[in-house]
Amino acid sequence: MTYKSGVASLVLLMVLFAHSVLAADYRIAKALSVPQQQITLTITPGEHTFSGETKLTYKISQPVDYIAYHSLGLTLEQVELTYQDKQVLLPVIAADEFDIVRHDLPFKLEESAELTIRFTGLVGEQDSVQGLYEVGGDDGPPTLFTQFQEMEARRVFPAVDDPGIKTEFTLTVDIPAGLQALHNTRPIETQQQGSRQLIRFAPTSKINTDVLALAVGEFNATELGGAGVPATAYMPKNVRQSVPAELGTLIHQSINYLSEHLDAPFPYDRLDFFIAPIGTLAGMENVSLIALNTNQLPGTDASPEALCRFRKLIAHEVAHTWFGHNVTMQWYDDYWLNESFSEFFAAKVVTHYYPDNDTCTYTPQISAFDGDNDSAPALKRIIMDRADNEGIGGLYYTKGRALLHMLEAHVGDAMLKQVMRQYIDAHQGGHATTADFTGLFPNALRVDEIVNSFLTQPGYPLITLSKQNDKLVLSQQSFHDDADRRWTIPLQLKIWDGHKVRIQRLILSEASQLLPQVGAQDAVLIDPEGVGYFRYIDRSANPRFPIEQRTMADRLADMDNQEALTKMGQLGYTRYIQGLTELLRT
Repeated sequence: MTYKSGVASLVLLMVLFAHSVLAADYRIAKALSVPQQQITLTITPGEHTFSGETKLTYKISQPVDYIAYHSLGLTLEQVELTYQDKQVLLPVIAADEFDIVRHDLPFKLEESAELTIRFTGLVGEQDSVQGLYEVGGDDGPPTLFTQFQEMEARRVFPAVDDPGIKTEFTLTVDIPAGLQALHNTRPIETQQQGSRQLIRFAPTSKINTDVLALAVGEFNATELGGAGVPATAYMPKNVRQSVPAELGTLIHQSINYLSEHLDAPFPYDRLDFFIAPIGTLAGMENVSLIALNTNQLPGTDASPEALCRFRKLIAHEVAHTWFGHNVTMQWYDDYWLNESFSEFFAAKVVTHYYPDNDTCTYTPQISAFDGDNDSAPALKRIIMDRADNEGIGGLYYTKGRALLHMLEAHVGDAMLKQVMRQYIDAHQGGHATTADFTGLFPNALRVDEIVNSFLTQPGYPLITLSKQNDKLVLSQQSFHDDADRRWTIPLQLKIWDGHKVRIQRLILSEASQLLPQVGAQDAVLIDPEGVGYFRYIDRSANPRFPIEQRTMADRLADMDNQEALTKMGQLGYTRYIQGLTELLRT
C-alpha cells in the first residue's frame, strides 16, 4: 500500500475503530463509574496472605442489566449487591481474561447501586513490584508497599481499575500494633485493639487506582525543609541510607516552575516521599506519596551526570501532579500524555535551575533511536492487558519527549506554552486523549498529523536531500527497513547561498517533494539544532554548509547524525572520517 499525505490520521482512525469494537471486551463500559469506594485491609507483614472488605458505590449513567469490577489473584468470599434498599447475594464467579468479573442480573440497574465484597489476597515476593509486595532491606521485619500502575490495584482489592475512572477512596488498615502505615492521605483515627491497631485515613481526592499507595512497616521520618509545601521523606528503618539534603529544594523548584509555566497551582496540601529498595522501579508518582528507589539516591561523590539524573527524576515525579494526577490519560493507549509530558517538563526544570549541570537533558532522541526500530511497539496502539505494554522500554521517556521538543521547535515556545496551559485548564480533575491535546493547535500547523504519524508507527524516518532535474528534492523512507511508511515531519533548514544564512521551515509529508525557494547550488543544513526525530543525509553533491556558519549545537547534532549513518551503512567510513575531522578542527 502506498501512503499519501494524511496517512497517519487514517492509521489512527483505523486503530481507534478497532479499539471501539473491542472496548466492550477488555474495558468495563463507561455506564458504570465508581465515585466512592471504601476499603478495609487486614495485613500482617511476614504473612503471605491478607484479607479485606470493600464497598463500591456505583453511579450508573444508563440502565444496565449487569454489574462489573476487576479482580486478579484475589479469592472472593462474598459479593452483595445493594440496590433500592434491597440486598442481594450474588454468586462468586471467576474473572475473564481481562480480569473483569461481570455479574449478569435479571433486572436493570439505574442511577446508583453498591457492591460489598469480602476477599483475601496474596502478598507478592520481595521486589516483585506488583500489587502488595515486600520491599528489600538489610534486616529486621519486612516492609510492605504497593505498586498499582498499571492494572495492578486489582491484585489488592476489587475495583474498577481503569485510568478513565476517578474515585474518592477511603482506606482503613488493620495492622499489628507498633507498626506504621503510610497512604496518600494522613490518618484521621487510630484505634488500639489489643495486639493490633485500626488506622482510618482521610478520604483521597478523586484519583485513579494507578496512583493509590500504601506502605506498612517501621519508618524513619525526615522533614524536607525548603520544599515550599509540607513534605516528609519516609524510609524503612532497616535501610541504611540518608535522604539527600537537596530533596526539599528540588521539590520546591519543580513545583514553582511547573505551577508558573502551566498557570496552575499545586493542587495538594503536602508531598511526601517513600524511599526504599523498590525493585525495578526508579520512582512512582503516587499522589502525595511519591515512591523513590534507594538506588537512585546520589552519593556524596556523585558525578555531574548522576546528579542531573536524580534532579530530573524528582522533577519528573513532581510533574506527574499535573500530567497524570490532575489531567489523567483516558486509557493506556495515551500513556505518553503522562510519561512523555512529565519527562519533557522535567528536562525544562533541570535546565532552568541547573544550566551548568544539564548533561542528562540533551537530545532525548539519541537514546530513543537505539531502541526504536521496525520491531519496536508504537507509542499509541491498542492496549488490552498489561502484557500489551511490555517491551516498550524507555520510549515513552525518550521518543515521546523528543516528539514534544520537535513540536516545540515547529510551533514555537510561546504557542506550546499557551496550549499546555489550555490543556491543563480544560481537563483539570478529569481525563484527556491525544486528540484533546492536538486539537488545541491551529489546523494549519498540522500538529495532529505530525503527532499521530510518530505515535502510531514504530521507528523513524531517514530524510534524503538529492537533486532531480537541477532542483533540490527532499524524500523520506524508513531508516531501518523498506517498509512503506510515511511520516508528517516538521523541518527546519539552514540555507547558505554563499553570502548569508536564512532559515526555512516546511512540512515533509509526501514520499518526495521539491524544496521550494532554494537555489540549485545552495548548501542546506537539515535539522541544525538536532531536535528532529529523524536521521538525514545529503546526496545532492552541493557544497557542504560552511563549518564557520554552524553553531555548536549544529556541529554536535551533525556529528551524531553522521555516526549513525555510518553505522547503518548509509555513509561511507572515509566520508565520515573526513567530515568528523573537519568538525573537530574547529
